[in-house]
Amino acid sequence: MPKGTKKAPPIKAVTRSSLRFLTIPLELREHIYTDLLNSSPSALFDLLLTNRQIANEAKPFLYRQPMIFDGQGEFVSWLRNIDRGCLRHVVDVHFKLHDIDPAKIVGALGKRLRQASPDHDDNPYQEACEVEVERLGKYFQHLPNVRSFTILPYENGDPRPSYGMLVSFAEMLEDQFPNLRSLTNYEELLPFTFLENYGKLQHLRFTGVSTSTRAEVYRTFRKLPELTALEIWRPDANIEDDRYEKMSEVIGAGRCNVGEILGALPQLRAFSYREFALSARPSAAFNPVRKSIFELLGVLEKHPSLRSLQILTNIDLLSRVQEKLETVISSLRSLRQVDSYYDDMPAFEDLPRTTETVTMRLDPMSELTPTLLMDLLSGAKESRARLPRLAEIALHIDSFPDSERAQRTASWVRDKLREMGIRLRLKTWNGPSRF
Repeated sequence: MPKGTKKAPPIKAVTRSSLRFLTIPLELREHIYTDLLNSSPSALFDLLLTNRQIANEAKPFLYRQPMIFDGQGEFVSWLRNIDRGCLRHVVDVHFKLHDIDPAKIVGALGKRLRQASPDHDDNPYQEACEVEVERLGKYFQHLPNVRSFTILPYENGDPRPSYGMLVSFAEMLEDQFPNLRSLTNYEELLPFTFLENYGKLQHLRFTGVSTSTRAEVYRTFRKLPELTALEIWRPDANIEDDRYEKMSEVIGAGRCNVGEILGALPQLRAFSYREFALSARPSAAFNPVRKSIFELLGVLEKHPSLRSLQILTNIDLLSRVQEKLETVISSLRSLRQVDSYYDDMPAFEDLPRTTETVTMRLDPMSELTPTLLMDLLSGAKESRARLPRLAEIALHIDSFPDSERAQRTASWVRDKLREMGIRLRLKTWNGPSRF
């Protein structure tokens, strides 16, 4: 080294690592960010500190993840402390509306609210709720790019808002998110008419219960021309529960007519219907559910362009409804994905030629036996010529088999299916037993 030349400082290992990391394509780097976020958030934040470019590109990625807020207080606090330049990256919000807390209402309104008698006509409770929702709407306006919005379910102990506050909340949402494409609503008391202004909505999941009238629900769905994916997830088909009757008496809430909804959506491409009973009752108690499923299946026959169908219920459908389900699945000539209980699934030979993925769910009371696995292989082999697109069979089971014979059979069947170009996936699930 020439005299007088300074020795270059050594490059820090973290810098070399950062430079090597930046040579990976952005799409792969985002996969790494996702894995770190799910497995080791602290490691992700350490990575952000190593390089400014990594920090700049990872920040939008982080804000595109679901933002979950348990109440408007949590949301407002987050909003006040966040870098406003990052709000444009927020696209997925999960939100739970809380009832107002009179102790936190300031000014003259708060004083009147705390002094008023709960049953007095002059009680300003509803006025305070409307003010709270109006304030919330102004904060929501700072999130112009939200494309997915989830209204979270309530749990025991949550400060659940009144029906009047939920109505105000629905009215506030009417024109809040112009770019909304997906909505999930677990709140059964929320009026449904606010969706009329979301003509670009493409995906909707709700419980199938609404306080809107039958005519209002039908009119609302008629105004959703881009809605192609509908999921109705009913948490409990408890027909004898008087919850809906009480709601109906007070505010007109009730179970929507799913058949009419489907009739308003001729453009539908994916439909999911899940209804689970959480306790055993006499078979006749489930007849209204069976009738509803039978009617909606009749309407589905008029959707020849349906590509994905999921019908999951732990209620014994009985032969008439089960035969209807098998007939409908066989008649849908564009169907690519089908998902149902194992006992409700038609034979491979009756599936549409377009079928690509078959998902079958075993009742938790049933075992994955070698006989079942061999029947699965036999059906796939015999129907392979007429199901050229079939690429995956997913079998959801309560638990993996303990017997060595069943394990060996599962491995052998998986290998044989792989030779046919079909992937076998065994997954556990915690679905309820059938009644």
